[in-house]
Order: sequence, then C-alpha cells, then structure tokens
Amino acid sequence: MRNDVCCCGFVPVSIGSRLLSLLTMIGGALVIYNSTCRSHGSTTYRCIGIVVGVVLCVAGATAVAAVKMRKPRAMFPVIGVQSIAALFSLLYIAAFIFACVTDDSNVAGGLRAECEKSPDLRRQLEDAGLSIEKFVTSVEVVICIILFILFFVMFWFFTIHYSTYKFLKDFESKGFGPAAVDSYGV
Repeated sequence: MRNDVCCCGFVPVSIGSRLLSLLTMIGGALVIYNSTCRSHGSTTYRCIGIVVGVVLCVAGATAVAAVKMRKPRAMFPVIGVQSIAALFSLLYIAAFIFACVTDDSNVAGGLRAECEKSPDLRRQLEDAGLSIEKFVTSVEVVICIILFILFFVMFWFFTIHYSTYKFLKDFESKGFGPAAVDSYGV
C-alpha cells in the first residue's frame, strides 16, 4: 500500500492535508483577530466571526491530530468545514449571478454610482470607448469568474482532505500498525 500523492504531486496526501489544516487554523486565528480587534460591526457579527474562527481552528487541529494519530474519523470536522464552505460559495455565486441579471441589482447600482461619482473613471471609460453599462457587465463577469475559481480551490481542498480520510481509513481497515504507517510517510 502506498501513500496517495497530494494535489501538487510532490508530497503525500497526508502531508498536504496537514499543510491545508495549518492554513485553516491560521485563517481561523485571523478571523478571530479581525472579529475581536479590528471589526467595527455589531456585537452579533463580531460573535459570529469569533465562532467561525474557533470552528476553523478546531477543525484544522483535529485534522492535524487525525493524521498524526491515524484516526480517519477525526477528519470529519475539517471535511465538514470544507463542505460547508464550498456550499456557501455556491450559494454566494448563485446569489451574485441572480443579482447581476436583475435590472436594479445592488452590484450594478453600486458600480454605476461609483462611475457617476468619479469623473476620472468616467473619462477613462470614454477614452477606452466603453459605456458604463458595458463596464458594469465586464466587472460582474470578472467577479463571477473569480468566484468560480475560488469555488474550485475550495473543492480541491475538500478532495485533499477526503483523500486523506480514505487513505487513513484504508490503513485502519487493513490493520497496519504505526510502524507500517510511518514508513509510508504519514
């Protein structure tokens, strides 16, 4: 039995999952920091940010521990967090596309208002031969493309964690001991 290769093809899937879990924990810590120290939002939004940050930190820590202790079920929190993140990004993409195709969307209205406020931007659009509507449509399309790229990155991270879960589950089902697992780079 060999260790599945991670996303980039250079490291074992378990190491890739550890690295992504560490990034998840760092992201959670940054969310907590932003919610406690830098946020000027309401107390409710700040509390939601703190809870999300703590969940990210706990999910990342359990994934690191799952790989270290070779416990596939401990991968469920990070797999769940990645699944929820991908689901929310799909919902956000759908809402954004819906907002773009409606006549009075907030996205288009905000871009139009910004164009009206900024004479420099209007002049640059005129020099480029673009109308405000074409500019607004172009910006909406670019934002949709960026959102789809972010979704695919989230899905990619999910597949790495899920591959690690399958890898650890396979080791557990075959009854390999810690020495065998360590020799495969877990």
